Order: sequence, then structure tokens, then C-alpha cells
Amino acid sequence: MKNWNLVSFEPTRRLRFSVFVLPLLSALACEVRAEIDEREIRKAIERGRCLRETTPIPPAALGAKAWILNIAGVRCGHAAVAVSEAGKDTRASYVLRGESTIATVLRDGDQLSAISYEFLLDADLTLVSGTIQKSQSKQNPIAFESYTRMASLKIENDQLHWKRSEIRQDGAPAAAEISRHCDLHGLRPMPEQALFLLGPLAAAQDKLRARHDTPCCIPTLTTDQDFELPDIEPAWLEFGDSVFGRTHPNRINMILRYYFSGRIADDAWHVRDPEPVAAWPSEWVLDTNGTLLRLPKLLALERWEPIASEQLDPNSKLDFEAIKAAWTNLNTTMKQAEDDYKDRPQKLNELMCELFGE
Repeated sequence: MKNWNLVSFEPTRRLRFSVFVLPLLSALACEVRAEIDEREIRKAIERGRCLRETTPIPPAALGAKAWILNIAGVRCGHAAVAVSEAGKDTRASYVLRGESTIATVLRDGDQLSAISYEFLLDADLTLVSGTIQKSQSKQNPIAFESYTRMASLKIENDQLHWKRSEIRQDGAPAAAEISRHCDLHGLRPMPEQALFLLGPLAAAQDKLRARHDTPCCIPTLTTDQDFELPDIEPAWLEFGDSVFGRTHPNRINMILRYYFSGRIADDAWHVRDPEPVAAWPSEWVLDTNGTLLRLPKLLALERWEPIASEQLDPNSKLDFEAIKAAWTNLNTTMKQAEDDYKDRPQKLNELMCELFGE
């Protein structure tokens, strides 16, 4: 394969996302994996290519879904996603739209974060163009911070073009506008937010039940929290049971347990040995037809309650005092469990399943 290079297996340690996960949960969720050799990596990349290119999205996978997020029974946010066929006046096949809002109580104030996106996707689910927006506000008795960051992106002439801007609502100077582009070396990346669409494709090809025996690698467009550094990461995906070990006869998880360490450079796409996603793997919960039941958790600890998309009120006011009390009670329960079962890891794992497994 001429459009990617394998480089030395060098360990890299990076946090993939910022979540409020206790060290106890991190220990339960992570595991050590043996090194992956070049031949296995090539096979995983080829499986990912075949998965994307063989079958169009089944019609049943189109439509909208929504969820209410809660911590210990207290609403702390929501999430929604919708997939539709693109109009005939575009060169795309599908439109993916989504949004999520999450409220957290931090030591330095109450924080509300909202992300929305819209991507035009080709027939093989690879990116054509899109926009991402992140709004965040944080308030405490002596300070207020609020901003909105927006990024537009498109693939043109085998290059990824990226532009980011910022608007401040707190009177602070806005960050400078950023424009970047990079050669893709023939890669056709999927947006990270679109990975769940691989579920119905895998089901249509009868690959969901292969479980952990056939992981695949997908070139995936990701970015940092500030929308400054877009990159193409090789995501290692598995189909199987939850990291908690719970099995459901009518449910299969698509698990992003590992990222290859990868980067786009001037000469090629460089790929290293995979490493665990820090602290918490992402899990898309699917039924046996590959239909999405839940997106990856935002905080790892919250529960997701499905709701009809037309009934979702995205502007519903969130009670930060109630959220703070729920977090306090949850932390107390966790610390007590760690003390009670420190010599019985199996029992502790069962309790974690009860608290956070779904």
C-alpha cells in the first residue's frame, strides 16, 4: 500500500479526551495488549477499507435519534444524531448532523459545553466537507468565561482544508483565525462522529457476530479540544461485549479500545503500534442489526435514556446545584466501594457494572 508508511513501534502516551473518570474506573477499563506486527496492521486496514466500500447504508439506519443524559438520576445534558440522504445538488451521498450538551461542576466553577456538527459524507462514509462548533461557558462567583469556536473543513484535490475561528461572549479577545491544509496521500478519512455508521454496514455483511476476532482499522479525522490540530488517526475498532463484560443477546458494542499511534506528515501517513485509549474506551451500543442504541458516553459515568427526537427539548434548563449533589453522592459511593472491596477486585468490578454498565 503506497499511501501509508509503517514507522518504528515507539510508545506514545496521550489523553484522547478529557473526562472526569476516577483512577479506580481507569484501572478497571484499561488492559495491556501485546504488540501488533506490520502484517496484522495491514490486514486490519484492509478490513476497514472493505467494510466501508462493500455495502451502502441500509435504509433502516437513516433517521434521527436522541438521548437524555443523567448523573445519578439528575439530568446533566442531552445528545442527538441524524442521518439522511444528501440532496442531488451536492457531490455527497449522506448528511450527518449531531449535537451534544453536557453540564459539569468543577472546582473553579459551573461549566456548560455544547458541540454541534454537520458533515457531508461520500457513499463510503468518507468526508466530503463539514462544520463543527463548540460553545463553552464557565462561571464562578468572581469570573465568567464564554466562547464559541467554529471550524469548517473540506477535502479537495487530495488535501484536507481546515479553518477555525472564535467568537467571545465574555469580552476577552478572540483567538486568531487559523487556516491549515495537509496532503492526505490518497487516504479517505471518516469523521470520528460518523464511525457508528460502520455498525449497519458490518451487520449487512454479517460481520458483527465476528466479535473480537476481526478488528479493523479506519483512517479517522479527529481534532483537539480547541479545534486547532486536525489529524488523521488510525482507529482500531472491535465488535463485542462491553468493557464491563456484560453480555446482551440482542446487543453488540462497537468498541474503540485502541488508537494506532498515527499522524499525517509531508511524506506519508505514519502508523505505529496501537495503544489503549486513555482512561476509557469509546463504545457505540448497537443492536444485532447494527442500529445505533447509544453513542459513546461523554463523561463515562452518565446514563443515557433514549427519547423520541421530536420530544427532545435541547434548551431545557439544567440544575447545577442538583448536578453537584449527584456528583458528590456518586463520588462518596465510589470511595466507599473502593475501601470495602479493595481486596476483592472481582466484587468491585461487579459493583462498577451495576453502577455504570448498561
